[in-house]
Amino acid sequence: MSSITLIRGGAIDWRGRLQIQRDRIRTGEYRIFGRLAALYFEVCRDSNPKMLELGRQVTADGRAAWPGKNLDWFETGPALAFSADGQELLFCSPEFPLPPEAPDPAFIWRKVGDMPRRVPQLIEDRGVRIAGSDLLCIQPVSAIQWVLTVGAKGVRQIHGVVPDASGASMAFLYDTGIRQGYLVGGKVL
Repeated sequence: MSSITLIRGGAIDWRGRLQIQRDRIRTGEYRIFGRLAALYFEVCRDSNPKMLELGRQVTADGRAAWPGKNLDWFETGPALAFSADGQELLFCSPEFPLPPEAPDPAFIWRKVGDMPRRVPQLIEDRGVRIAGSDLLCIQPVSAIQWVLTVGAKGVRQIHGVVPDASGASMAFLYDTGIRQGYLVGGKVL
């Protein structure tokens, strides 16, 4: 099956959407405006069960986990661009970097100088694998934060990630085979 059902929306042909995005990147049909800093997600009943356990600090195999509803690249994320027609947000770096380790959110400051340990942020802990593919899907995306790389420097955030005309919310897809990320569905205000 080549469609996924997005939360608050219908099925989309993800193979077609990803091919369009790959073609736009290959032909240079985009305008880079920044670098991804973080993606924020709503937690809902269709989320990965691991993401629903926000207080959990260890995965089933004993690894430390980054609980929460976001993935934070700080300033190391991929280039972020609008397609030439302004209809899609694209990640257009040659390889999509995985989020780096982050300070442990369960850390409790006891004295000045204490430093939290660093824990991995695992896409697999937030995503649901799409059957028959190398794709992980995390949805819905509620906000996108980026670092400006053109014009005035600074960090900006898009809070207005809303369903598109079909009612589909934005989803983040990550292809574990080719290590590339995509945003599909939804629209940005």
